[in-house]
Amino acid sequence: MVDFLEKFPVLIDYLLAGESHSAIDQPCSCAATRPGALRKILCFDCSYFEPCCSDCFLESHRNCPTHWAHRWKGQSFDKVDISELGYVFTFSHAHGAQRCPNGDYGDKKPLNFILVDTNGVHQTKAVFCACANHGKPEDRFTELLHCRIFPATVARPETGFTFGLLEDFHLQTLTSKKSPYDYIAAIRRKTCNAGPDLHEVPNPYVQFLRVQRVFRAVTAIKRGGQVHGIDRFFLNRPPGSVVVPCFVCPEPGFNVPDRYWIDIHEDFIHLVQLALMLDGHFGLQRFGKVDDPDDVSLLKGKGLFPLDELYNEYVRDVVANEEEASHKSSCSNFNAVEMQNRLKFRGCVISGVIAVECGRHCIFLSMVDLQKGERFANADYALMIALRRFMSSSLDRVKFFKRFITTYDVACQFEVHFGERIFKSFPDLAPIVDLINFLVPKMHLDGHKDKCKYRFTLNYFQGAGRTHGEGIEQSWAESKQSGGSSRQMNHGHRHDTIIDFHNFWNWVKFELMEDYLESHLIDARVSLQGAIDHFFGLSISRGKENVVAWSKLSTEPRKVGSDWESVYRFLVPSREAVYLSLVQSETKRSEAEEIVMKTQSVETQFLNTGLKLQERHRRYLQRFKKSANTDSEQTTLARSRAALLGDLRQWRKTQLQIMPTLERLALESRLESAEVFVEREILYLPSDFNSTDRVKLGLQRLADLELRLREGEANDAVLALCDTIAHKMVLREVKKSNARGVTQNTRATKFIRGVEFKRAGHAAQYRKAREAVLELQNVKESANYPVLTEEDMYAKNAVNARELGDGSKTDGWIWRYGNLKGLDKDERDAFVIESKFRVSELGNTSDRLFQRSVSNGSVPRQTWNVGWRKSKHWKKSSDALSGPVDP
Repeated sequence: MVDFLEKFPVLIDYLLAGESHSAIDQPCSCAATRPGALRKILCFDCSYFEPCCSDCFLESHRNCPTHWAHRWKGQSFDKVDISELGYVFTFSHAHGAQRCPNGDYGDKKPLNFILVDTNGVHQTKAVFCACANHGKPEDRFTELLHCRIFPATVARPETGFTFGLLEDFHLQTLTSKKSPYDYIAAIRRKTCNAGPDLHEVPNPYVQFLRVQRVFRAVTAIKRGGQVHGIDRFFLNRPPGSVVVPCFVCPEPGFNVPDRYWIDIHEDFIHLVQLALMLDGHFGLQRFGKVDDPDDVSLLKGKGLFPLDELYNEYVRDVVANEEEASHKSSCSNFNAVEMQNRLKFRGCVISGVIAVECGRHCIFLSMVDLQKGERFANADYALMIALRRFMSSSLDRVKFFKRFITTYDVACQFEVHFGERIFKSFPDLAPIVDLINFLVPKMHLDGHKDKCKYRFTLNYFQGAGRTHGEGIEQSWAESKQSGGSSRQMNHGHRHDTIIDFHNFWNWVKFELMEDYLESHLIDARVSLQGAIDHFFGLSISRGKENVVAWSKLSTEPRKVGSDWESVYRFLVPSREAVYLSLVQSETKRSEAEEIVMKTQSVETQFLNTGLKLQERHRRYLQRFKKSANTDSEQTTLARSRAALLGDLRQWRKTQLQIMPTLERLALESRLESAEVFVEREILYLPSDFNSTDRVKLGLQRLADLELRLREGEANDAVLALCDTIAHKMVLREVKKSNARGVTQNTRATKFIRGVEFKRAGHAAQYRKAREAVLELQNVKESANYPVLTEEDMYAKNAVNARELGDGSKTDGWIWRYGNLKGLDKDERDAFVIESKFRVSELGNTSDRLFQRSVSNGSVPRQTWNVGWRKSKHWKKSSDALSGPVDP
């Protein structure tokens, strides 16, 4: 902005220069034929217009009758209509800008006509064509339309609005929700923006209010294709509809092959299912006022709202008699009636609207008014008219959808008696009730009880893909901008305005749909392979036996007593049980190592003891870097140091026997002072030397043995790391659910910090083992031992239900690391080959159907997190984790 600030003097000069011209009062170019003609008229509506006399101005503006003439008065310009210079506007079918040869252009014959254009309100002179078949008063209406002027009345119009003005207002009100009142106020100020003269400018607000409404209605009919008989091409849509439909959602006979409606595998049922969003909005109210009985909707039954006659009867017989007690929620804070402040409905005959959108692309399908807050009966009607748009021919067309997914913020309460209400009020649609599945939008799910997070969640519903159900909330943010003006409108006017606004929303969404779908398709293709790899990595690492058993489990929630159970629901154990499980898993690994050590050679035992000492040394340094605040902590640290120092000295004696070439280095190590011995100790294992030095020192055989041990150490570290991360998740949930008061929270925090300490230790152990493996293999990187980052230790919370954003994330590689438990080599190889075949087959299948799947907003369900189902087999999995494993 500093650059513009410096240019302010220049800008002001040009603004002033644009308000006049140096040629004013100079002889006009026609002075040779018109003696005394001076340049006194200037047009600011034209570009590069040279001042001229009034006669030249009229000749040059024969085709521009709405340009203002700025007439020089000696000291200033006077803004006048072109008719004050002698111009008469001819409204005609055939004469264009020329005068009608049969017209009467006498001084008293031209009509005083108010013409409103984008540059102001013109009080002009006009004559209607008087040729044969065009001279009748009833012809004036069509003659104005021929001149692209919309008459304010049908009979004997004396006011008109240019099509350009109506199109400009239409676009402005759609994009900014500007009211007709504000728009006409601006147009009048374009005519005169100063002083008392503004009051002399005619105010065509009343006429404009009527005309713009008619113009918007006929524009909707035109754009809806009704003038071209579009209904004959879309037999499954309501006849006469002007609503912009969702061209992406599956529709029989339009965008999905007929064979899909007849027979389709359940894995691809999302191709023939319809996702809907249902929600109420209280920003589109209507105040109680004296209503005009003649004010009917111009789009009656053709837009989003149902026919008034049918809906009013339903409101009288059903909505008005619905028991308010049926809306009291037994689940959450999302109570559709009670959560609303009744005071904000004071003075309203309409408290808001409830609408249905397609669940994946946010296209409005239907809408109804609310009378007493958000009632289930209102929601029933909105949902049913949305479904009826697919059954213009027969109910069979609706039943071609194999399933409907409908999200509603109180779905857990809404669906309880839904079937009963539909059988009573909409018997023709009763056969499809069983096809409708009610779920809760993902963000609203946080306000529900735990059982709802598994029973009514999109996260675990097969075929829902990445649908979140919250898209309609974004739509309301745009709709609310029009509430300030629409609440003051009459009934029919309000309906037409809301239809127009939301139809524009549908159109804008469709305009951007191609880019939206393409970007999501690209992102999904990128993430799909990673999700498939992760899924089969989990399957391989958990073993065929577990995978087969888990695959047989039903993913449907089931009621047990008064609660609901799900294979995805983790039953949180006590803190003591969690800690005991962690200790047992570590103990079993240690016992397994002792059993293996008894069968190992002396060299292997020596190296394995060295690795243990190195790990103890690392953990000691980890504690040493932390400040010991209490006497007990300082005593414990001193004891650990003394014990480690003693074991190191004992191990050095064995080292001199097995590795005699390192005697000099060992002697140098002994000379170190006791104060720094432990903190700076180097064990001089084969991995501590480069490949050249290992050859010189004759450590090649020991290096091969250490490599095998290091690989096992890396495997153990990863498995232990997974254990500690899982235990931390459970402990955090235990603390959240059970810890109360300072004492309990302090104890729980202590347990969690202990697990975090172990987590950091196992991560450091893997990194150290990886460095040793790479050094011993004399390589810089290894696919079998990838770099461990903080992101790699991420895992979705298995204790709670899926959270927002989990669908776009994949657990780190550590969760699919390891061998197959309980299988011999032949069985393992057979499983791996089978898995690779399945990955290839799945990839080919997804490539064929992925375009359709993502276009529906759904990704084929192949990323089933089977790993976390081990919560059902906690002890069995803990047993299987003992012992080193191969990557």
